[in-house]
This record gives sequence, C-alpha cells and structure tokens, in this order.
Amino acid sequence: MPWNVLLFPLIGGYLFVNVCNLFKYRTRRCEGERLLLECALYGVLSLFVARILIVASHQITLAGWNLGDHLQGWLHALIADRDAPYLGTGISALAVGVIGAKGVNLVFRWLGDERMKRHLLRRYKDDALMFAFHEAMFNSYPLSLTFTNRKVYIGWILEPPSESPQDRYFTLLLLLSGYRQKDTLDFIPSVNYADRTRLAEDGTKEDLIFTILLKIDDVVSANPFDQAIYDEQFVSKKVSQ
Repeated sequence: MPWNVLLFPLIGGYLFVNVCNLFKYRTRRCEGERLLLECALYGVLSLFVARILIVASHQITLAGWNLGDHLQGWLHALIADRDAPYLGTGISALAVGVIGAKGVNLVFRWLGDERMKRHLLRRYKDDALMFAFHEAMFNSYPLSLTFTNRKVYIGWILEPPSESPQDRYFTLLLLLSGYRQKDTLDFIPSVNYADRTRLAEDGTKEDLIFTILLKIDDVVSANPFDQAIYDEQFVSKKVSQ
C-alpha cells in the first residue's frame, strides 16, 4: 500500500476521536505527539475494518452483480488503479472513522447522555477540578469555591468549561458569596442570593436568579456545600462564641 494512501486512515482516525463524544474531551486536551499517536491508532483500526469490508464486498454476488467489482469500477473510472493502488481501502477507512464515531454517539444517546458523561468522568480523572464540577452538576449539589483573591462563591454549576482547552470559564448559579479573612482564612459571608426577591407586575413576589461567569484558573479550592451542616457546625458556633 502506498504511503500517501495511508493519509486517509490517519484523517479517519482524527475525525473519529474528534467527532466521537467518548474521546473528544480528552483528545482536545492532548499534546501534539499524543494526539498524532491516538489518531494513528484509531486510523489503523479503521483501516483494518475497511479492508475486511472491501474483501467481503468482493464475495457478495446478487443476480450476477458483484458489489466489490462495481465499486472498484466506479473508483477506477476516476483514478486508474496503477496510479493509486488500494485507494478504495484508504477512502473506506476514512468513511469507517466518521461513520464509526456517529454510531458510537447514537449508542450512547440511546443509553442516555448523562450516563455517557458519567462514564467519561470515571475514565478521565486527570483534571480533579473539572471532575468536581461535573459531579456537582450531575448530582445537583452546590460547591463552595475559593479564588486567588480570597473571594468565595457558593452555588450550583450551571455550565462547566467545554472540552476545548481554550474554554476556561464556567457559569455558577449563586447561593452565597463572601471572602476569607487574611490571617485565619475564615469564611465571612457578605451576600445571600437565595432570599433575593422582587415584586412582579401582578403584585406577587418572585425569586431572583443570579449567575456569574468565572475563570476556572482562578479557583484555589472547591468543596461540596451543605447549608444545614454549615448553619449547624459554623454559624451557631460563631454565635455562641
């Protein structure tokens, strides 16, 4: 097989890891040589599958009509076989990569997108903060986030950073905010967003929702927040003192 034909399986492997939701999160954070190796790996697999399909197509004959021979004839009508041998196998490997990625996405969509995302979290734990964000979002509990400027935001993760390495921002639905004292680092609450209301046009009270866009690189620590435990273990003790 000519080396230039192997470009098609490599492109097929690249498309597979970038289109398939099972791999694209990790792939988009890989370094150049790691990404090349992963593309080559799945490209070789797609080439193997494509070659099996090509050989099998020549074994299928219906009413004197051979599928493999007709496909080969259509391809050779465009490019002569002596100029590009195994071109059909290479192009088929590219198609296998794309169709395979779409097929995997359909399977996980049938199983449920949340189930797929939880599987990804268990498989790729190289980013502990991102893992904590997704766990909090899927399990619907708020996080207490401390930032480099000692500012503290407590709330629910609405939208974590995407799989793109350039996206470093997340959206937080605010519950509380405050700051940490310089010396003791005790949390001093300043704003309670949960009890903010206003009068609607019909005269009834409606809850206000506050969201904020924050940069994940500025987060120093993150931990689950439970209002009842916080009131029992911290607020009451401060009052008693």
